[in-house]
Amino acid sequence: MVSVPPPPHRPPPSPPIIHTNIPNRHSAGTYDAETDTGGSNGAGMRYESEGGDPANAGLQHARVFLEPVKAAHPWITYADLWTLASAVAIREMGGPEIAWAGGRTDVVGRIVAQSLQSAIGKAVAVVNKPGASSVIGATQVADAEPDGYTLGFFSTSAVTAQYTVPTPMSLKNYELIAIVNADPAAIAVGYNAAWQTLKDLVDEARKKPVQLRIGMIPGASAQIFAAGLERAAGIDLINVPFKGDSDGAIALAGGHIEIHVAVPVAYKSLADGKKLRILAVAADARSPLYGNLPTFRENGVDLTIGAFHGVFAPKGTPAAIIDKVANSLQAALSSRELNDRMNDVGAAVVFLRGAEAKAYLEKQDEAYREIIDALGLRAAKTP
Repeated sequence: MVSVPPPPHRPPPSPPIIHTNIPNRHSAGTYDAETDTGGSNGAGMRYESEGGDPANAGLQHARVFLEPVKAAHPWITYADLWTLASAVAIREMGGPEIAWAGGRTDVVGRIVAQSLQSAIGKAVAVVNKPGASSVIGATQVADAEPDGYTLGFFSTSAVTAQYTVPTPMSLKNYELIAIVNADPAAIAVGYNAAWQTLKDLVDEARKKPVQLRIGMIPGASAQIFAAGLERAAGIDLINVPFKGDSDGAIALAGGHIEIHVAVPVAYKSLADGKKLRILAVAADARSPLYGNLPTFRENGVDLTIGAFHGVFAPKGTPAAIIDKVANSLQAALSSRELNDRMNDVGAAVVFLRGAEAKAYLEKQDEAYREIIDALGLRAAKTP
């Protein structure tokens, strides 16, 4: 059995429902004859007829329209607003529906950042730096001034990347402030896939070795999930690497792979949109937080494993600053708003700080290192 013990957590309360109304008159890029918008005289987005306005005016009109959305939902970045608005514009003009969702670290990180901003009384900007199993973003945090103004919101990749990438990061370069989230691994398939249970999938995978494709992030916890699943189920899959969870989940929804592994929050939007289905979670028991999904063990796969998120500071950050941020995080994680939003995306709220957090991280480090070595996944380090 492969087992990584999760920390204790409480199920958060039920979430509110937020509706955002977007008018259906806008276009982007290519000229649209019906509305006489877009094209060479257009801009990235347009919310009224072009008329005689120059192209840049279209961007200004769009910005003005988006400002109330930003004010109502300040955790959404302008980059996200433009991306979402572009997807809606394409759909409204008769184009394809574009699946769009942030990865689990981006989703959970933005929820925590918004509530932290209120608790600490300072603006908290989220800068997403995916790639190289979190090493790129982690390196920038390690090299930052230890003054509390640059923090890292790291997933389990902070542990696994020490052993699974040629140019690894090291936890010795950081001060752990708190663990704020932990969830079990989950396995998902396309919404119209024939398999209704994990057992169904495993049965077919055993009959078709090295034929089914499973998406994961190389060097990250998802690679451990995939390898652990293959080992525990006695199956042989084709591993397909992706830069992030959202990339792999979108590829799954589009039928480019058959299976994907991450944590439940990575699939929430696409599952709600009936683009994919979660078959099971690698937890000890079913939980309402994850829709009472069946466990791996119920399907004959003896695997319990998951992932966490923590907040880190550069090495050498003064204890007073770490305590101040930890206090603010504790207040943020106690808020009803944060708990509602975490529940809405299917992510568990956890809060560990100080010696308790360090002990948990050390246990995770030891457990994942043993799994990585047992599966032969340790990478040769680049000189």
